[in-house]
Amino acid sequence: MPRDLGFQILTRRLSILAKKEKAPFTDGYANVSDSYNFYRNGSVELHCKQENWRLALGVAEQELRRALQYGFQPAELAEARANYLNSSNRARRAPRPADPTNLPPNLFHVCCAPRYSRTRTPISRCSSRRSRK
Repeated sequence: MPRDLGFQILTRRLSILAKKEKAPFTDGYANVSDSYNFYRNGSVELHCKQENWRLALGVAEQELRRALQYGFQPAELAEARANYLNSSNRARRAPRPADPTNLPPNLFHVCCAPRYSRTRTPISRCSSRRSRK
C-alpha cells in the first residue's frame, strides 16, 4: 500500500504539472505492477506531442528525482490516503457481480458468440445442449 500511495502522489504531481501553461505534456501517470511474483515493472507514461518528448521526459524525470530525494509532503500523503480509503469504501458498497457459475447455460452461449459471426442465435433458440459444445 505505501508504494501505491507514492505512485498515486507522483501521478497527481504530473497531472498538476500538465495543467500549467506551456507544459510539455498533456497528462502523465506513474504506475508499478508485479507480474507472476517474478518481476516488478515501474513506469511513467506521458502524453505529449512528438516534438516535445525529450522536454516532457526531462520534466517527469526531475519530478521523480525530487520525489525520491525529498519524499512527499504530509498533505499529499493525507490526500492520497483519503482517495485510497474512499475508493475502497465505494468498492465495498458496490453490488457484487453475479456468480458466473449460476448463470443459465444458454445465456453464456449467446454472450460468448464470436464477434466476427454475422448472425447470432436468438436467445429463444438456444438450448443448454448447444451451449455445452
